Amino acid sequence: MQNKLATVVAAALWAGCATAALSMTDVADQCADTLLFNTCWKTGLAKAQDCYKDTCQGAGTCTSENDCTSQNSDCVTDCSCIAYADMINCALAHCWNKVYGCEYQNLAVSAAKSCPAALEGDPRFNADSGWAWIPFFPSNSSQPGACSCNVAQVYLGQRQAADERATCSNATDGACDCCALSKDVSAFYDACPDTDPSAVLSDMPQFELGAFQDDRACSTMPNCSALGFRPPTKGDGTDGAFYAPGDVPANGTKTLSNGAGSVTAPPFSTITWALGSSLPNYTVHADTTGRPAQTSATSSSSPSPTHSSAVRHVGSGDAFTWYSVVALLGVVAVLL
Repeated sequence: MQNKLATVVAAALWAGCATAALSMTDVADQCADTLLFNTCWKTGLAKAQDCYKDTCQGAGTCTSENDCTSQNSDCVTDCSCIAYADMINCALAHCWNKVYGCEYQNLAVSAAKSCPAALEGDPRFNADSGWAWIPFFPSNSSQPGACSCNVAQVYLGQRQAADERATCSNATDGACDCCALSKDVSAFYDACPDTDPSAVLSDMPQFELGAFQDDRACSTMPNCSALGFRPPTKGDGTDGAFYAPGDVPANGTKTLSNGAGSVTAPPFSTITWALGSSLPNYTVHADTTGRPAQTSATSSSSPSPTHSSAVRHVGSGDAFTWYSVVALLGVVAVLL
């Protein structure tokens, strides 16, 4: 078994999540400000399409959080990453009452999967809220309206497993692969024991679980913690277990759903965040008045607020483009 297996496994697992048809637009009519959210969302998608057209010769598409990418690697950073940040900003500013739900968690996972620079570098960790980089990612499963399966927790556990496999070395053949496979599987069953895997990870029962159970190196489970693997995380944020092939729990039967209750007051007044260390910082104000929220962006590599208005060229070191400024001004002009 080769080192790349864990990465292939994680990618196969989350192929299902990207096509799960979850979208923030499904709950737009329940947002704190539906009108401003819809306008913000449509403007962000249109801005991404213009970016692909003007800087990438049309090599890209952005119709939703589940379909926003380009075959041109430069365009992914210049257009797709900014588009996902815009979508998250729309949700934070105008649909903050849904940040614990499945739709927002799917948006955050899609952003992390689709933007190569996402979550890279030293994270801006919010110790009080428990999230790093993307606000409310992972979500707090105890909050009103929280997703029945903490999909962000699963994704982050599997991403962590791939990183830990890359740095693991052991004389025992297959021990590192076994721990990576175990963590991939355990991340889901620890976080979402009641959820039907096919509701979240369409490839898991047929591919990932089978590969783990058939792996001879896992016939005797190694001490994964001693090999540098951190335990998977349960939905409540506590440490889970590394399952052995014969100890994997039975599949749950529930589909994804948002829990009872609703968030009636913004969980924040102002948030500053970035999708990754090389990407812009954003400051978002929760919309409580019906007026457009004020969202500003500056490069993570420069504290100067005036830097956000700089014109940049494809492939340059600055991750911010003038499209962000033009579109932002356009949103304010339309909404006021």
